[in-house]
Amino acid sequence: MIFNKRLCLGALKVAASLACTSVFSCVAAADGGYTYRVAFDGDFDSAHDEAFYQLISGLSNGSTDPGTIKIDVDGIIANEKITDDGFLEVSFSDAAVKNLIGSGKVTVWNGLSEPLLIWMTRGTMVDYVDNEGTVDTRAEARIVVSGERDGFIDALIARGNLEKVRTILPLNDLDDMAAVTISDVMSGNQEKIAAASAKYTGGIAVASLLTANDGKLQFTYYFIDVATGRRFYSHTAEGTASEVVDEFYRDLKTSLGSKKTSSSEVRSEHGTEREVSTYLDGYSDVSGLNLGIRPNGTYVVLVKNTPNFDAMVDIKNNFLRAGFTEAEVVDVKGGDVVYSLTSMRTVNPDSVMDVFQALERDSHTPGVFYFNSAVDNIIVIPDETKKRTGESHETAAAASAEAPAGKDATGENSAPQESGADSGKETAAAPVQINRPQRAERGRRKSNSLQLDPNKRYKTGGGVQ
Repeated sequence: MIFNKRLCLGALKVAASLACTSVFSCVAAADGGYTYRVAFDGDFDSAHDEAFYQLISGLSNGSTDPGTIKIDVDGIIANEKITDDGFLEVSFSDAAVKNLIGSGKVTVWNGLSEPLLIWMTRGTMVDYVDNEGTVDTRAEARIVVSGERDGFIDALIARGNLEKVRTILPLNDLDDMAAVTISDVMSGNQEKIAAASAKYTGGIAVASLLTANDGKLQFTYYFIDVATGRRFYSHTAEGTASEVVDEFYRDLKTSLGSKKTSSSEVRSEHGTEREVSTYLDGYSDVSGLNLGIRPNGTYVVLVKNTPNFDAMVDIKNNFLRAGFTEAEVVDVKGGDVVYSLTSMRTVNPDSVMDVFQALERDSHTPGVFYFNSAVDNIIVIPDETKKRTGESHETAAAASAEAPAGKDATGENSAPQESGADSGKETAAAPVQINRPQRAERGRRKSNSLQLDPNKRYKTGGGVQ
């Protein structure tokens, strides 16, 4: 029996919270495995599915959807028996569960040992009265400080307790005010936030902006590793207070649950140096991503081993320069990024990928590419490709040579853009080279060049649609 049942996230959270009740009960098996009591009406398949559902929900604390895992459930069951009160006790093999965890298919969540510090800016209405008594109401942003309470903050803290996370807010004392401004928090300034957060936690700090729009909350947040001073995840959640809080902690668990803790640095076979203490595990199973050309014409690719957020955006911008009319970041997991690309109907999207010298194809899995930061040129566009896309050799080469560090070849900060491919007239027969001679060094050092618009929603997580 292959388990691939799609289960709603709401039910997933309920099962995680009820994982040890009378019906959804779990106890350690005698052999060190995992035993679950499930309601039984004679249907062994359904009972096995339910037990597996509880296993994954309990291991991941709701951060992994059991419906995304393809596995022969019967093959990992060590023992089962019908109890006197009519339940079925299903025991999973300890070795099989460890293998499942080791495969990377399950994000194991054990909470955070260090406090989670949330720097939150929010808009508030302030009344100003002039000498004539006229009231002028203005919207101002401020940093929420420790001790403040409202429904949203209470929900953040209460949910954190359930997730084994001690959520705290800064004092915003004189030292904090001197170190961090409202603008720093809204833009997710990783270096300043990390430095100011060190007195509160050695773990994770969150720079965030909370606003209300059409009766819904919008919560933009950046996760920052205080120890390294690096921002490793960003997203905007929208909805009711409970929906936003749910999504926030789901992102936290997904991005941190499988964080590597072995050596401090490794070199991948594709040449990318990665600081393992900073970067997270990517996708171990890509079967559910539906890579390649989809029926609607979009081309979905997975780029693995990107060293930082700047590189992710840089790759996206180069997709546009290479001839794709649209390039969108669909999902991010660790250093792996899923891009959805749209090209003109007359262009074979797979052939466009040939111009990317820094993206090496996976020889076994179509749609998977490895980013090699040791390659100086991200793309080299031949004449025939340039004629199809309208790329200007002269413009692109000049922009690349003159662009300061931390900016893309257009001269703008490296941030996601909604525009299509750059256009220009033909001027030369030589290939266009987008040079990045110091790419390897840039990938290893801290970067604060990317200043995102906190009011704009960037799709950097939340699942592949």
